[in-house]
Amino acid sequence: MKQNLSTFEAIISVVTSMFGIGIMFTPYSFSQSGPLVGGLILLGVQVLTIISMAGLLFCSKQYNKKLEEAMRKKLERTNNYLIGLGYTPTQEELERVEPIPDNQVVSYSRLVLQFNPFVSRVIEVLIPLGGIATCLFYQKYICVLATTLLGYNEKNEDFYYVYAEMIGLSSFYLYFLSQIEDLARLKYVSFISVLCMSTVGVFIMVLNFLMGNFIKQHSPNENKGDMAFVIGNFIFALFCQNNTVNLFTKLTDITSKSLLIISISSTIISGTIYFTVGFMGSRLFGEHMVKKDIMSIFADSKSPINVILDQEYSLYLLYIPKILCVLAIVVLSGSFPLQLSPVTVSLSSLGILSNFKRRTKTFIITTLLFALIVGLNLIPNIGLDVVISLISSLSCNFLAFLFPFGIVIYYFGKKHQYVVTTSLLIMLSSTIYAVFSVFSTFSGIINQDTPAMLSNETETIIQN
Repeated sequence: MKQNLSTFEAIISVVTSMFGIGIMFTPYSFSQSGPLVGGLILLGVQVLTIISMAGLLFCSKQYNKKLEEAMRKKLERTNNYLIGLGYTPTQEELERVEPIPDNQVVSYSRLVLQFNPFVSRVIEVLIPLGGIATCLFYQKYICVLATTLLGYNEKNEDFYYVYAEMIGLSSFYLYFLSQIEDLARLKYVSFISVLCMSTVGVFIMVLNFLMGNFIKQHSPNENKGDMAFVIGNFIFALFCQNNTVNLFTKLTDITSKSLLIISISSTIISGTIYFTVGFMGSRLFGEHMVKKDIMSIFADSKSPINVILDQEYSLYLLYIPKILCVLAIVVLSGSFPLQLSPVTVSLSSLGILSNFKRRTKTFIITTLLFALIVGLNLIPNIGLDVVISLISSLSCNFLAFLFPFGIVIYYFGKKHQYVVTTSLLIMLSSTIYAVFSVFSTFSGIINQDTPAMLSNETETIIQN
């Protein structure tokens, strides 16, 4: 990210950060909730995202204002002391403004540090945990797509074993990528990601116009009701609050108008894209949306939509989904070290393994994190939906809504009572949703009689 961002560049940066893998799960969310309810839920998450983003930006501005005021008073005391000793400071010395020290530059956790060091530490821990969970999700998604592209879907008896082999294979090259110290080499990943996601959206809209008869044959989806996942996916898709404060430090224009424009415009643009892809995708796949992401459907050569493309349409249309899946794997692979590196840096700063040199310590921490991620990814019952539900409810949800509105109360609650009331209601709702989502997720795992990846095949064997 550039060091000096205009308002327009900041909007593009935020939209780019929002425009990620979450779009793959949006059609399923609309399939589960219906277009009207899904649209209303997405709108609600958008409104809360706008408020929390704006709140963090305004709190960052207030933090800098307080810090600069404290530094100015300190400088005045120094000048008064020098005057008392008989030294007369020059006009330049009286008017100079000291730069903010690196250890006091505004960050997410430092916004909280002034009034609650414990919560500040929780945030410092929660952000790396979210990064670990995201890495776990990326590797799992890579392996699921690769296994499906090889012709093994979840109904195959050997699916899990091929998936486990993909875990081993992907671990080698992901581990190698994670050893890259200069992450600037991966700067093109974000551009490829935007290209891939944009192409997916355009391709779905094109298929909506071409496959009218296929869409008309859909029967209503009667398996609706996975509302915890629906809400969580929209939170996950629009989540960017962990980078909002960092964005503030790079803005050239920090006027209230500019901060509001960034919050509102970026969220509306991203939300509109997600609504379009979600609605069009649910309309296209209909009752065939048995999997929770569209890439797995595109990767499966036996999925109904690929069968129709093979039988009735050009081969070019059949190859496009496969190419998109390969692009998605490339994007996920490049994004993996970008997520893991901040976690490694954060854990290194805690003082663990202090007897080792920096490179050795980084190597050890990266290796341990990899062992944890690979071990969890080999557990059959932890599917993509489980990982994304836990990320959205425990990491994204708290960092997007619970903590930001608590920070807003501290900075603006004394002067505005309605700010306190509204923020407390949102924080309570965030906590209730987290409990509901975690309970729903683990209930689904416990109620599975067999590993998720083998359940379909096992049922077939039992019936025979």
